[in-house]
Amino acid sequence: MRLLLLCVALALLPACNDSAGAPDVRPSDLYTGEGLRFPDGAIPEGGLPDGGLTPDTFVDPNDWDGDGVSNDVEQQYGLDPKAKDTDNDGTDDATELGDPSSPKDSDGDGKIDAKEPSDFDSDMDGIPDSQDSDDTDGKCGQVKRLFLNDTLTQDTTLGKTCSPYKVLGTLGVVNGATLTVAGDVTVRLGPNAALFLGDNATLGGLNLAGTKSTLTDVVHPVTLTADTSQPAKGFWRGVVAENGALVVLSYATLEYGGGPTGGADPKALLLVKAANGITLNESTLHHAAGYGLHATLKNTGGKLFLGFQNNTFGDLDHAAALNIRHLGELESGNDFGTAGAGGEVQVSEGIVDQPATWRSTGVPYVFVEPSINIDADLQINAGVKLVLAANSAINVAYSGSGRISAQGSSSSPVRFTTQNGAAGSWQGILLHGGNNNLQNTQIVGAGASSSSGVSAALYLSVYANLSLNNISIMQSAADGAYFQRSGSDCSQVKQEELTFSGVTGCGLYCVDDYNTPGQCLSTAP
Repeated sequence: MRLLLLCVALALLPACNDSAGAPDVRPSDLYTGEGLRFPDGAIPEGGLPDGGLTPDTFVDPNDWDGDGVSNDVEQQYGLDPKAKDTDNDGTDDATELGDPSSPKDSDGDGKIDAKEPSDFDSDMDGIPDSQDSDDTDGKCGQVKRLFLNDTLTQDTTLGKTCSPYKVLGTLGVVNGATLTVAGDVTVRLGPNAALFLGDNATLGGLNLAGTKSTLTDVVHPVTLTADTSQPAKGFWRGVVAENGALVVLSYATLEYGGGPTGGADPKALLLVKAANGITLNESTLHHAAGYGLHATLKNTGGKLFLGFQNNTFGDLDHAAALNIRHLGELESGNDFGTAGAGGEVQVSEGIVDQPATWRSTGVPYVFVEPSINIDADLQINAGVKLVLAANSAINVAYSGSGRISAQGSSSSPVRFTTQNGAAGSWQGILLHGGNNNLQNTQIVGAGASSSSGVSAALYLSVYANLSLNNISIMQSAADGAYFQRSGSDCSQVKQEELTFSGVTGCGLYCVDDYNTPGQCLSTAP
């Protein structure tokens, strides 16, 4: 009972909505001096939301990670108060630190054991740092290979001679600096480690500069992976462009990241919150929790993706999440995995305000917004599948500045549907204006009541034109198509280009200047 009342009281405080995975400061328990760590309200697999009344653990507010070393002492020596083993070498901070007034320095090199991984050889002279009193006499003695909660403020290059490198905690790139990682370099990241590009005030850039020989076709990749012999998805956090300059991934592999972010950010191998431009070519993002790529920002200054081709995504909860404005920047050769097994491109926002071409990726574009408004020329290539949100609509603007051209083929139609494809699960394609073209197109599960006042899978207003060829309308909860014509009569509509199945109402209902309120020209089977 005491615990329940305490949890209820603490649940009212903002601090009690913590993200799982890292204890934070908590109000003191009035009875025992302990704090509580609460989860972030996420829904675990097969379970209900773990909300404010269910604490994950008891946490000493003076020792968040429970390693026996107080937060103050950990901060004094540059240790991580939220990790029991700051240097990730298998021995906890308390053991390696010893007496806080005289911390252990086993090799006498001036670096305390708790910040010197026993399994790392900084200068690559064959002697582990924990036994090496001089870790600057090897071939990499003047090269920084171990990054422990560091910040780069100048351009830095990690060359292949001293690979692999290790990142523990966070590595920030700020002040306009760029971190370049050369081909044939591996960067190993510890538990919950992350690479941050930029901050609130300055930019940070990243260039993962893998290459491929034009003579031998040999690839010299860059690899960012987990610092463990038994990697698991979500071991490290990911690359986060908080305020990115140019972000370049070329012949790069990112794997085993996507761990808890400690906040509201989605889990992703590459999370782009702000960036001047991204190049993602010939790279692999796989074996991770969350997303491979999450870049839902709208770059109002122009293109976000300066290159996006021949990339591979796999073994992910979701392959990618993009803003609709940048969907047309996807180029050829990308493999987003298998549909139904995380292979999808989620699309946020719903306004097409500049000309774009949406290419087939082999997996669906899954839209999360309630509607798509088309105010520019949009071409949709053969084989594209669009999965619309429930009760959504595709609207072509009244202004005439927008048009839709779906160019499917008989073997690779363009398909508009929802997750279940059930009749009436979305409104349909509403052509309010523009000169539109639908070729070899399937419209599935539409017919919900629309803002036009007409319920039909395909609506054509008097202000819009439509060229059509081989249009299949399936599982409509109302009419299949509803056309309004002015200056021409319904007899000019190419009815033979429309086929219907599973349509509740009329197949084609048409209204013209001579026939008001209209007539059913084609009865759906």
